[in-house]
Amino acid sequence: SFPPVILGRLVDSMLSKTASPSLSGASNYLLLLIGAVLVREALQVLRKYLVENAITQVEKKTLVEVIARMLRVDLNFFGPDMKIGALHGRMHRSIEGLVRMLKLSFLDFFPAAVTALCALIVVSTKNPLLAVAMGSVIPFAFIIVLAQLSTQKGIRIDLLRAKEEIDGRAVELFGGIESVRAANTESLETEKLEQAAEHLRSKEIRHHVCMAFYDSLKYLNEGAFLIIVLCLSIYLAGRGVISIGDILTYSLLFGKIGRASC
Repeated sequence: SFPPVILGRLVDSMLSKTASPSLSGASNYLLLLIGAVLVREALQVLRKYLVENAITQVEKKTLVEVIARMLRVDLNFFGPDMKIGALHGRMHRSIEGLVRMLKLSFLDFFPAAVTALCALIVVSTKNPLLAVAMGSVIPFAFIIVLAQLSTQKGIRIDLLRAKEEIDGRAVELFGGIESVRAANTESLETEKLEQAAEHLRSKEIRHHVCMAFYDSLKYLNEGAFLIIVLCLSIYLAGRGVISIGDILTYSLLFGKIGRASC
């Protein structure tokens, strides 16, 4: 949250000078800005290393534990109806989903939430009214997310199961390719596989279209509140409550809150 504050002070400093703005007059703010950016990026690198190191450890441990458990499971589990390809696909995608969730949480969601909270704290110490206006974007975004989750309940599981079905069918086909060739059923098996793939594709298209719709709602919500924040900032600046530079500061800080709400 420091770079937006520094930029706002820089703008105020340039506007308050009677002479034309110069680099020498802005040098202190520019040095502060460079320092803030360097510290931020150094912390980003450290955070990514720590998170990636922890997540790869979790991925390795989970993979080993799952395979070790499967080696000890009752042999009746591997019945004639069990498709090894589907089982392998389920294991792989479950671990992949866990890793993706951890990365989204610790590399995207939590940092964005902390940054948004810091931005709200900075704004609330300077102008509580603007802090309320900025924070109001969050409950509306939360409502959109709840609607998104309710309409897409179970769809990801259905997609995973459909992919497992294709994995299992493909592995079984390649494993029994001699029987397929002997029975001359290549065209029939290809048609069955194409039907399963088309079923998966149609489900994915519906899912992605729905996700695109809700993503648009989130960005429209963010854009609407950005206009509100800008209008309120301009109004307060016109009345002398805040400075011109604060308009830039508040718009940049709102951008951090908006990214967290999306």
